[in-house]
Amino acid sequence: MVSLIKGSIKNWFSQLMTKFPLATSASLLWCISLILNLFSQIELKQLILLTTKTEFFLHFLSRICILCIPLFLICSLLIRVYKSKVQKLIIYITTNIIIIWYTLDNLIWKNWQTDQLQINQEFFIILTILILSVTFIPFIQDSIRGFWVANNILFIKLLKVITYCLVLLMMLNITLLFIDFIIQIKIDFWVYQLGFILICCGFGPLYFLAQIPNFKTNPDEDVAFPKFYILFTSIYLLPLSVISIGGMYGYIISLLITKSLPTMEIQILFVVVASIIIFLMFQFELLSTKFKSKLITIFLRYIYISILPLATLFILQLSYYLFNKGITEFWYLMWIYIGWIIGVCLYFIKSQKRDIRIIPISLCITLLVLLIGPLKPYNISVNSQYKQLINILVQQEIINENKKIFLAKKHVIKSNEKEIIKDKIYFLESHNKLDLLQKHYPYPIDKQAITIQRIIQDLGLDI
Repeated sequence: MVSLIKGSIKNWFSQLMTKFPLATSASLLWCISLILNLFSQIELKQLILLTTKTEFFLHFLSRICILCIPLFLICSLLIRVYKSKVQKLIIYITTNIIIIWYTLDNLIWKNWQTDQLQINQEFFIILTILILSVTFIPFIQDSIRGFWVANNILFIKLLKVITYCLVLLMMLNITLLFIDFIIQIKIDFWVYQLGFILICCGFGPLYFLAQIPNFKTNPDEDVAFPKFYILFTSIYLLPLSVISIGGMYGYIISLLITKSLPTMEIQILFVVVASIIIFLMFQFELLSTKFKSKLITIFLRYIYISILPLATLFILQLSYYLFNKGITEFWYLMWIYIGWIIGVCLYFIKSQKRDIRIIPISLCITLLVLLIGPLKPYNISVNSQYKQLINILVQQEIINENKKIFLAKKHVIKSNEKEIIKDKIYFLESHNKLDLLQKHYPYPIDKQAITIQRIIQDLGLDI
């Protein structure tokens, strides 16, 4: 029995390495690096003799492996589409350029300790771009029907993997809790973490890769529509989105009657609802060509127009908020995403073709723009908060016309203004950018001497 299981696992793994060798290797390295990172944080650190440099390398290795999984998957799928040696060479060169660029950017061009927050933000943007690229780059030459079929297959396989991982994780945790509390055998927390890594970061990616079929260049036009999507979207998501949009209009109209604006948290709810609606657009635009449903026809005719007033109101409110309060990464990304929603809705309202590929492609291009230096969330938020801080200090006469701090002067600052100044100083400190205030001292000062305690004291905020 044991030999049979080993043989099955060996054959499955052999097939996986034959099918997606690079993505499979990246998944295994990712799992191993996470396990070693886990051991570096517990008592087992001495067993594997990890040093600070080794921990840094493992941390970077885990990130590069995460990025390589979708990147290598795209590479493998493209090689099956483009057969010529020149096309394959271009694919390999592009893949290597992306990996080399990210490696140099993190190991040489940035300081891993001081720029950690910026590195994290760029990592998630790049990862999102690569995941989105899996949905359209290998299928860019397919018909809209073939593109839709391939993405639905990928999504169904992903849901299947997530379900299996959650079930396995729940069974493991229940077993460990039973051993811990019932049998009274102490189970350390790192065991639960190790189980999560093995199931979600080891088994999950490998099983997903194994489930991906060999896509054809032009899928059969007679492939049946998945009943799951028809039922799930029509019976659950469609009523939910219509009720949510109607509820938002009712809430906003009631606020406008009382001459007040919606809270900023409502924008988060709108983004969630709008994302569900865009998912429905992705489904119904193709379903409407095969199924003559009045409900779907009415939904597609009016849903784009119904989103635009809400999106316009929210983006104007958010613009006013960012102009007065300063930009932070979260609200900056919210502003970008709502702007993208407006663009998608305008496209589907004006375009006669209504190519659903525009959804992942436009979002991917939007995220690529966020990797441009001046437009990066980290850079634009730091610059905004810094300028807001200086303007407030000038208004409070804490800084003179030459932008130098009055160190000998006692400043009388209102409590609310004091809190605003402190918030912006803490923001710069969390982004390791307190050194921006170095040039505002009336005498030469070393960057290392600029601490948050000293700045608060020098600005008279400790009184």
